[in-house]
Amino acid sequence: MLLFYLDEYGDNGLSTRAIVESPFFMLGAMCIRDTQRLSLYEQIRRLKSAFFPGWEGENWAESEIKGSYLSQALRRLDRGLTPMRPSLYQSLTIERLSALMKELFNIIHRFSPLFYVVAVDKNEQIARYAQPLSPVGIAYAHLQTRAALLVAEVYGRQEGAIFLADEENQHERLFRRGELRRTRETIMQNMERPVGIELVLDKPLWINQGELTVEREITQLVDFGLYIVASAIAQDNWGATNEWLRSLSPYLARHWGTGDVWNAGLTITPRPERYPVFPFR
Repeated sequence: MLLFYLDEYGDNGLSTRAIVESPFFMLGAMCIRDTQRLSLYEQIRRLKSAFFPGWEGENWAESEIKGSYLSQALRRLDRGLTPMRPSLYQSLTIERLSALMKELFNIIHRFSPLFYVVAVDKNEQIARYAQPLSPVGIAYAHLQTRAALLVAEVYGRQEGAIFLADEENQHERLFRRGELRRTRETIMQNMERPVGIELVLDKPLWINQGELTVEREITQLVDFGLYIVASAIAQDNWGATNEWLRSLSPYLARHWGTGDVWNAGLTITPRPERYPVFPFR
């Protein structure tokens, strides 16, 4: 079984204020085999014990591995300042943060997950469509079809896939009302090849707070990968000096025909007239 751990970035609303504050809504996924699950969980816990001693006795959020936390810690340490949050990050030095980042990417290298990110350009949705679809539904639909094609084309129909995500009441309502299914069917009408969506258990297993502690630890890696890509998209920063993106790039899913990340590991929808140049192979 393939496990797709999900995380989101940005506001999904289509109001003027929501679009100004968050022009993109993004949904990211990290795919691993179910046989890797416990080993990956243990590696993440060991990393946290090495860099945040005593974290198990603290509130879990104080040691959470998040891209935004790591980024602000790096910015402040570069200026000779102490990281602001969470509290356990405040003990980091620039040398320890560098070592943490190295070990974090070593874990990704060791398990070689596949990362996918779907970015919904809300301005373009409004401009192109009189009745724009839900950004959440669009993002889920694209990830579901990517997962189904991966199973069919790489692993064969004897394999399956399941999504796992932090529980979101709004997302649950989309599934319950059938809106996500209708969005997916609309998108699939324009696809070049048929997609066997039955290969995917498409409604996520929701990770509720205080439950599924293994999944909660693993989902931290999704947040980290999604933050790297989301920052590149939001800031249009695809330069060869983007070291985090360089390190993540081997694990972004590639298009089987072109070998490129676009329309595979990275999707911007509606599709732009020209994708940015991705500098890493």
